[in-house]
Amino acid sequence: RLTGYKLRKVSTSRVARSGISGARLPLNRLGDHWALDIEPDVMAALCGRELLADIVRGTGEAVRAYIPQIGIDPGAVGQPAVVGADQWGESLLLDGFTPQLAIRKGWMFTVVRDTLPSLHVVSAEVIADADGAADVSFWPLLRSATPDNTAIEMAEPWIQGSIDDGGDHETGVAPALKMGGFTIEEEG
Repeated sequence: RLTGYKLRKVSTSRVARSGISGARLPLNRLGDHWALDIEPDVMAALCGRELLADIVRGTGEAVRAYIPQIGIDPGAVGQPAVVGADQWGESLLLDGFTPQLAIRKGWMFTVVRDTLPSLHVVSAEVIADADGAADVSFWPLLRSATPDNTAIEMAEPWIQGSIDDGGDHETGVAPALKMGGFTIEEEG
């Protein structure tokens, strides 16, 4: 068995329903974000103690976990960045992609900001133009305006947040041990 990872959405969005059986209206909100549930495999005691130290420290400060991008060649993506300041919403105009790159639905990327990096999933395929520019649609909505030239990490995206520690952790002295799972949740 291997360590298990489950990326899940944490949604503050709702659907408004009519009181007289009318249309439903989705209400997207800026607080939507991601959480990564991690269930460690059995490990050597020394590794378990090191992980315990990381978990305890991570409950009080920001931690980062990388999200695998299966099927993406990191050398082929380019170095995407935001074009123009103050972009909001569910799409970004980006440049710096490898020209004619097909940016696939389902790819993950991180908007790299000093204050609050955020993880997103591409919601519609788009092909970068001959200059490497593309208007990329995604979920969740941006939580704040994005400055010009903000880096986008698509080859090795990550989630950053604090650890919601399940509290089921112990070091033990046995040669191998099983630790409880924990969650890294973005600050929403």
